[in-house]
Amino acid sequence: MEINEFKSEAIIVTVPGMDGVDRMLGYLERLIQQNSHSSRVKYKFIDAAMDLMEGLALEDLPQTPNHRDTKYANFMIEVDEHEYNVRLGFVKALRMPNIYEMRINLRQFNWRFRATFFSKIYDGTVYYCIVDPFEKMIGQKDPTDNCRDHTYHVSQTLTDEEFNKHIT
Repeated sequence: MEINEFKSEAIIVTVPGMDGVDRMLGYLERLIQQNSHSSRVKYKFIDAAMDLMEGLALEDLPQTPNHRDTKYANFMIEVDEHEYNVRLGFVKALRMPNIYEMRINLRQFNWRFRATFFSKIYDGTVYYCIVDPFEKMIGQKDPTDNCRDHTYHVSQTLTDEEFNKHIT
């Protein structure tokens, strides 16, 4: 499977959760406000992962929630004159139809970022709709299942009229 970095296969959007809050936008805004080296690295990796996701065709999304089906890519970013080269499994299917997670694991920052999303075809265009960003923390309850279920609920209740408000 090739990820086309030069041709857009999908458009990445953030959509609010059931409570009307756009969590991904809030997460990114908090990273910008922190204005530290680590927050800039995290922001750049999220941005790079979203750029790669745009080149991932709908039919190339993982179909099963096992590591063999996870989509991997090499990431290279530069922040504050420091270069980071990492191979990441950046998109994985979750155990719910049409629900996925963007994944970024950076050991040197003790950061295991996830963002659940679903695909939606609207007006002939493929969208990957990010709903719930979160960080997995060792020793704490894993929020993956709750975020997966919430994202599924959003995907099933989001009307085309409501969706249109987020893309225009």
